[in-house]
Amino acid sequence: EVVPSGDCRWRTDFVVAGHPDPSHVYAGDFAMRAFIPCGYPVEAPLLKSLKFVTHMLLDQDKEVPFEELYAQGDGQYSIVLGLLRFRGSLAQPPPAKHAAEAWAGAAQEHLEYVDVIRTYAPQRRHPVLFGGLAARGIHPDVAALLSDPGALQGGVKELSPGIFETRIFTDEFRQLLMEEFAHFQTTGLPRRSPNTMNRYGVSVDAMGMEDTMIELQRFVVEPLARALFPKYREAEFDEHAGFFVHYSPDADLDLDLHHDDSDITLNIALGRDGFTGASLVFCGVLGEPDHRQHHYDHRHTPGMAILHQGHRRHGVRRIGEGERINLVLWSRSSEIRRREDSDFSRENQTPDPRCMSWTHDVDAPPFDSLGNLLPMENLTRRWCPPDGKLVAKPAADRGFSGVAWPHSAGG
Repeated sequence: EVVPSGDCRWRTDFVVAGHPDPSHVYAGDFAMRAFIPCGYPVEAPLLKSLKFVTHMLLDQDKEVPFEELYAQGDGQYSIVLGLLRFRGSLAQPPPAKHAAEAWAGAAQEHLEYVDVIRTYAPQRRHPVLFGGLAARGIHPDVAALLSDPGALQGGVKELSPGIFETRIFTDEFRQLLMEEFAHFQTTGLPRRSPNTMNRYGVSVDAMGMEDTMIELQRFVVEPLARALFPKYREAEFDEHAGFFVHYSPDADLDLDLHHDDSDITLNIALGRDGFTGASLVFCGVLGEPDHRQHHYDHRHTPGMAILHQGHRRHGVRRIGEGERINLVLWSRSSEIRRREDSDFSRENQTPDPRCMSWTHDVDAPPFDSLGNLLPMENLTRRWCPPDGKLVAKPAADRGFSGVAWPHSAGG
């Protein structure tokens, strides 16, 4: 199927068969999306992997940006030729200088990823969680809404402008997810952290649940985003990152204010009951004049999910007792990001202390959430807001010590 993809581009999806040897690093099927410009075949198309793959021809956005791959030699380009050449490069390096070394380096990195998945496969506690989203896992309430797109906008609770709450999974399904998360950590297999902030989190894609996350994105997140966020009314998400986060006195205690590397974030509270603290702090959207102004505090209820723009600044208050386990799914659209305006507005008022980040903000005090003095290298990496966008003097010039960080004890 070839469908419009905005700005006079078309897109179509393919499955590229990998190496036939199941033990090969690039064995299996590779889901790809082709973007075809209006000037095709004089203008080059673009291939993109819909799954996580480390390969010498794929850039950090999982795209194949090399026009030579699609070139026919007559001044025109062929998407079929590009697909065939990409498929050939799964088995062996392309015939180019230094290609063998680059291919081997990327293949080794990908092998480290797939080796954990392959090793864990026979150890899975609940196989139903892998290979796709089980229909019985979706809560009847949201299933009814998804069957009638016209009802979505009025059927999901808006907690604060741009922040929505709904059920996603049945109680049984979220219990299975928590058990799988706990079981994986007993295997001794390498744990792939989802990002640099959630040190005790685990990538669910790297456990083997990538197909399940893709279906959750396609059949749940995408229709919700289209109905609830005007900006994403025609969104087609083609990138994702799914991961567990774990807050407890023995795991991550809190999470500094930040924005996600996503267009839409789905945050599902799996459990457990009885934890104290660890509430979410929501501020404004990155780049807006009020992006460091407080908007809303939210206490998670097991079984409920929060949906918000990834660029909305948020953090987690310090947990007190118990543990909180969530499944987070980041969804991204390469088409929206291609057209997105990256302008950063000047702040319209002094930032709210509840919305300041000790990791990112140039005008925050030089301490972390525990009151420890930060190394100079941490301070020099601060970048927000960009030059010329501050409304007030830096914190160090106005006696900002003693700030009650939003993720400090309590909350």
